[in-house]
Amino acid sequence: MALDALDQIVANTERLTAAPTAQAIHQARVGVRRLRSALSAFRDVIVDPRAETIAADLKDLASGLAPARDLDVFLAGAWERAIRAGQVDLAGAGPRLAAARAAAYRQAAATGRRAPRLLKGVRAWIDTAVDTRIGARPAEAWGAEALDKGLRRLGKHGPHSSPLKREQRHRLRIRAKRLRYLAEAFVPMFDDHPKRADRFMEALKDLSDRLGDLNDIAIAERLCGELGAPAALIEAEARREARLIAAAREAFDALGDARVFWPPGT
Repeated sequence: MALDALDQIVANTERLTAAPTAQAIHQARVGVRRLRSALSAFRDVIVDPRAETIAADLKDLASGLAPARDLDVFLAGAWERAIRAGQVDLAGAGPRLAAARAAAYRQAAATGRRAPRLLKGVRAWIDTAVDTRIGARPAEAWGAEALDKGLRRLGKHGPHSSPLKREQRHRLRIRAKRLRYLAEAFVPMFDDHPKRADRFMEALKDLSDRLGDLNDIAIAERLCGELGAPAALIEAEARREARLIAAAREAFDALGDARVFWPPGT
């Protein structure tokens, strides 16, 4: 799981060094999140003290790519919707947006150049970081336990009967994303119920997507303030927000109704 995520990071940071693209930035960040999720899920069996340094380096890498990714999401989402609607004058914010994006892409390229230093030794570290005493326990047992724990944590941060406020949505989004990466890695291991796995993964993806859309609105609001975009743009996004909160609640309930595809309580 860790090596696959590392390969994704390396391949896409190399592309950033050559010529940053929205896709390379996005995929590099996904790789970082996947690797961080693996370290978090199995931290109980990681005995190497360098784990904290590795985690800090990965966080630094993600931070270097975040401004470019946020602007790409804003451009493809709120900004594009406002242009299509033709209801707001975006001319004033256009130059500031272009300058901010150019600066963010320069930062992304610099992050790509720093990546080899940050990732140096990570591959070798992955091979030696796990406590060999876990060898007596089947990998299936560790996987089921990690998935159970991830699902419980997700439920803990769920909407339930309370309002789905932004801080709560942020925690829920992170938990859903971590569980999704973990579940994707273990689907091939637990293949006794493929249809159940498909339904569970579909429900989890739907929840992640709805929460991601809500996070994009929060990012758009922040960028509009920084770039001086018209208030009408945020007002339009606020109307979408109410609909997406309702959709996120429905997605959370649907995931709760989906049966797990791994043996619970292993």
